[in-house]
Amino acid sequence: MGGKINQATGYEEIELLRVDVASREKALRQARESSMVLKTAYLDAVALRASSQKEVNDLLQRKSTWSSPDVMRYVLMFQQDHENEQREAKAKAAMDAGDESVEKGFSDLMQAILERYHEEQIWSDKIRSLSTYGSLAITGLNVLLFVTTLLLIEPWKRKRLVEGVESRLRENTNTTAQATVASLSSLQTLLTATQEKLDHLSHAILTPASAPVSSVVDDDEETTETQGSEDPTVLPYSEGDPSPAAEGSLVVTRTQREKELWLVGGAGAAVGVGVSLLLGVLSGGR
Repeated sequence: MGGKINQATGYEEIELLRVDVASREKALRQARESSMVLKTAYLDAVALRASSQKEVNDLLQRKSTWSSPDVMRYVLMFQQDHENEQREAKAKAAMDAGDESVEKGFSDLMQAILERYHEEQIWSDKIRSLSTYGSLAITGLNVLLFVTTLLLIEPWKRKRLVEGVESRLRENTNTTAQATVASLSSLQTLLTATQEKLDHLSHAILTPASAPVSSVVDDDEETTETQGSEDPTVLPYSEGDPSPAAEGSLVVTRTQREKELWLVGGAGAAVGVGVSLLLGVLSGGR
């Protein structure tokens, strides 16, 4: 997966450059080690030649006293000095070649590092530009979704909400209307019954109470006559004066009717207040 992503984004070339840099670093390390070995060999050759030259110089200083072995030694040392000189020259050439190899390896390494850095900068700029375009695309998509939501989805949701609220209000209104009709029907029935009671009481109040009074008066006269026959000191009532029993019955009847009128009036007032409150609640709910 990572290789495919690197190939798609162009980072595979940078990976190859990184491998090249690593290989050049390894080659430079080996060149430096080889250069150190060649430098050591050159120094050994220089020391060997210096030793042979010192011995040749010692022989030359005592040339006047040479013997046959000294002459043979001088010839041998002169030949060795010539060989040491050639060996030193070869070692110096090898050391110089090693130094050049190290310098060339170092230059190649720097060039590879610079090339890798340059390619990484190009890749970074490309990824940055792609990221910028991607951010702009995502921002445009978000704006498009926002506008779509604002112009299409929100009105649809608002319409559904309004329809739901209207349906619930309609159901509540129907339920309240039915309850109101039932309450008004019961109130109308109660008012009708109260009106009938009021009419009955009004009719009873306006009707003269002659029959009960006359009957009471007759009963009182009979009682008086009986008492008068038993007790001569009790005087009978005259026809124009009302008897005490009749007056008491009239007072009781009027008091009871007044209480009933007060009760009916209070009930009518309470019913009227209840109807007013109910109508106010219904008008406020609508």
